[in-house]
Amino acid sequence: MSTIVRPFDPEAVKAADASLATKTGGRKLTMGAKDAALRKEWAGQYRKSIEEKQTRQATSPTPAAKAADVEVPPREMGSSMQACPLKKPEKNNPSMGWKKYEGDSRVFHCGYEGIKEDVTPNIETGRVQNECFYDEKGTLVDKKHPYAGCGGSPNQYDAAEKPWGHTWSDEGGIRKAGPEGLGTSVKKAFGDASIAVSKWTEEKWNSLGKLFK
Repeated sequence: MSTIVRPFDPEAVKAADASLATKTGGRKLTMGAKDAALRKEWAGQYRKSIEEKQTRQATSPTPAAKAADVEVPPREMGSSMQACPLKKPEKNNPSMGWKKYEGDSRVFHCGYEGIKEDVTPNIETGRVQNECFYDEKGTLVDKKHPYAGCGGSPNQYDAAEKPWGHTWSDEGGIRKAGPEGLGTSVKKAFGDASIAVSKWTEEKWNSLGKLFK
């Protein structure tokens, strides 16, 4: 059974109070022994309301994304962060709840363009800050992408506000998530270089071929 944490959800509190109205007459429950059973019932109703709310959120895009008409996947159950838009959003659109990734994406993210949620993550409540990257075609770098290691990882600490925490303690930070991103970035760099060399060689051979025609 999940633990009820503060601050309470106002909607869930209202629903739990209403469910016991006929038994309590609208009075507030006390911490005394006589209300023990009612407190237990109230807690059960509160959890039920929270679960129902999370289910609704899991099957609905965020209001901000709806307003901007951006296609987004459903949220994971219980997740408080916004899902990454499937297509790269327009730049400098704060109404969508995102801001530009401020770091050098060439090191851990293949040089792709990135955005992150315009929120402050909170390690105590578990509220993380989502981070998303898009390749040259504007496609979201997800787990199915050829260079999936260059995708974003949810931050427990904002890199700009708390760089030390993001670097050393963050599950989505440099020490813990960085090696995969660095390795994938190097792999892509070599791949791009190989393609460039092949293209240059082909162009030179074509030029020489024209000279001997």
